[in-house]
This record gives sequence, C-alpha cells and structure tokens, in this order.
Amino acid sequence: MLNFFNGEDVEYAQNDAAGWYDTNWTYRKKITIDHTKVNGTQTNFPVLIYLSSDSELAAKAQDDGDDILFTSSDGTTRIAHEIELYDNSTGKSIVWMNVTSLNNTSDTVLYIYYNNSAASNQQNPAGVWDTNYKLVQHLNESCSVASCIKDSTSNDNRGTPYSGGTITDLYTPSGKIDGADYFDGTNDYIDCGNDSSLNITYEITIAAWVKPLADGWTKKKPITISGSTSALTDYQVKVVVDKEADMQSDYDDLRFVDTNGNILSYWIENYTATSATAWAKVPSIPTSGKTIYMYYGNPSASSTSNGTATFEFFDDFEIYSGWSGDTGDYASATVDSRTVLKITGSKTPGVIFKDVSVPSKYIVEIEIRDTDESSNNPHPGFIFAGTGSSDYQCAYFRSGFQT
Repeated sequence: MLNFFNGEDVEYAQNDAAGWYDTNWTYRKKITIDHTKVNGTQTNFPVLIYLSSDSELAAKAQDDGDDILFTSSDGTTRIAHEIELYDNSTGKSIVWMNVTSLNNTSDTVLYIYYNNSAASNQQNPAGVWDTNYKLVQHLNESCSVASCIKDSTSNDNRGTPYSGGTITDLYTPSGKIDGADYFDGTNDYIDCGNDSSLNITYEITIAAWVKPLADGWTKKKPITISGSTSALTDYQVKVVVDKEADMQSDYDDLRFVDTNGNILSYWIENYTATSATAWAKVPSIPTSGKTIYMYYGNPSASSTSNGTATFEFFDDFEIYSGWSGDTGDYASATVDSRTVLKITGSKTPGVIFKDVSVPSKYIVEIEIRDTDESSNNPHPGFIFAGTGSSDYQCAYFRSGFQT
C-alpha cells in the first residue's frame, strides 16, 4: 500500500477531449502516488488505493461502482483494476490496480473516472494479477459453503473454509484491509483444491497480512451485540461465558477487545465450573449492533477484572472504604463465598452514603440479603437520590439474595 494524494473532481469540458478517456464519463480525479514511498523501479505492480471517504464518488458514481475506471497519466490508457470494497453512502473505496511503471525519482500520476450511469462493470481482476500470480484471496467473504472464497486470478482457485473438518464461516471484520479470516491455530484452514496451477515446483513468494493474537493467548471468539433504537456510548454489556477446556478454572485469562484490538474494561461478576458472568464496557454501539472479541487460553494470565473501570459507580466491598455516615455499623464480610457489606451489632443500624457522578440515565444493579426474616425487624435497603432533591428511588428487600 502506497501513499497517494487524491485531487478534486473535474468535470469534462470540450477542450479536454484530447486527453479524456471517454466523454460518457463526465468526471475524473487525479491520483498522485508519492515517489518517496516507492522502493526502486516497479513494473506492472499491483497498487492498493484506499479512500476512507469521498463525497464526489458517493454522489456521482453508480451505486455499485461499476462505472469507476482508471487510466495512466495521459488520461486515456486504461489500467486494470479490482474493487475490493465500495460504499456508495460515503464513497469509501478499496481498489487494487496494476500500474505499468512506478519509480522512486518522480511521482506517478493516474486518473479515476466516474459518473456514467450507462456503464457496465469496468473491473478486470485478472488483469491486475498477471499469470505470475497463482492465487490471490482477499478473504473478505463471510460464508460457509463450498468454494465460497474467491480467487482474483484467472486460475479461479476458490477456497472452502473449514474448522475441524466442518465447513465454517471464518470471517472477521477486523482485518487489515476489508475484513479477514480468523484461524484458531488448531484446526481452522482453507482448502483451495488441487488445480494444476498450484502444482508449484520452483521458488515462490507468499505474502499475507497476519496479525497474531496477543502474546500468550491462543483462542479468540467473536461476540455479536445486537443494536437498539438509539446509539449507545460507554455501555456495559453482559456476557455469559460457557466454560471451555482452554480457559482457566477461575476465568482469569478472559480479555475483551474491539475490532481494532483495543482492550475493553471488564468485570467478572461470578463464575462456576461451567460458566461465568462478565460485563464488558463497550465505548460505542451503533443502532446496527457491533462485534467484539473475547480472548482466552492463556494458562499464565492473571485477572484484570475491574469493576471500577467498567461501571460508572462500583463497589463490591472487597475494600470497605470511601463511605460516610454511620460507617461503624457495617463491615466487610464473606457470606456464602461472597464478599458483602454486613450489618454489625445493632439491628437498627445507621445510614451510610457515598457521592457519585452518573449520567442522566442509568441502570442500577444491587444485591441485598436479609438473614432475619422477622417482620418486626428493620430490613436493609438502598436509596438513590439527587443532591438537594426530594426525587429518589428506593430498593428494599425482605429476605434472601435478591437483585
């Protein structure tokens, strides 16, 4: 992938005819490849052009990008191209093209043409990847049927994704370029058949974008979060984790990351020999939903579960501190393997409180247990109230662990 500069779009004018590919295409842009990013002289070189967005393309090109084509610096000589991704709402484009000549002494100028509603598909993938290429797979297909992974070369060496001998969708959107496939390192693979073009007996070059899992982690699993009627920010998502053989017995090796590999704050609420309940804080969830990933399979990992970093306000009373009021009437204790805040001494304890800052809308989860169910005794509860306000919410329970 090379650095390039994308020019403004130019509309066809009569005096442009001599250097204009075809007057049916009424707009074009200049693309300049920075020569300082080119290593030596390259001939018939596949170049990746990436546009994060382009409003002119979105407004004027066909919805499927079929009318997009490329030429050399003379504006008329076609250059073969393959569109890996085109988003007609933003103009985002990922395009491969075969550039006849590149050098490291002067910039290379190309043109992109568009805005021809009558044009058929202008792509030529086999022209981008010449006969020296035996297999080119972009791995941007989310699929689980035989031969569903395409080969861009003329050899058409399609692949079938497998996991443990079963055809399985291995796609993940977190690839370097327009998605990728995730391999578990054990029994995931792609079977590309045995065409004679793959019977290679001479020296070859194999190139790929590869991102290993974080050091020490051997497993990764996608978690799909459903969308809602509005976008969510810094939202805590509940994840029920079924125990797998590669997980530590106390789930200390669990980690949660977004599609860019950024580590998410999380807290493990509880666990058993067969499952665990965790909460992950996701920075943003669009209305369409989102995918995050769970890492595990690291026998030497220590837990990084952190309720304080995950929630707006959190206290599991492992450390009883920061409260005001009649704090002497309570103490941290262990009940049924849980750390709780326990009333000490008097059956009519005082009130403790803590000031916290929360968003205008919030959800509260608490657990209260009353070990004395006599109706004549006071029972524990929580009150949530705004500063200086008579508006409050109360939680009050009679017996047992309740949430």
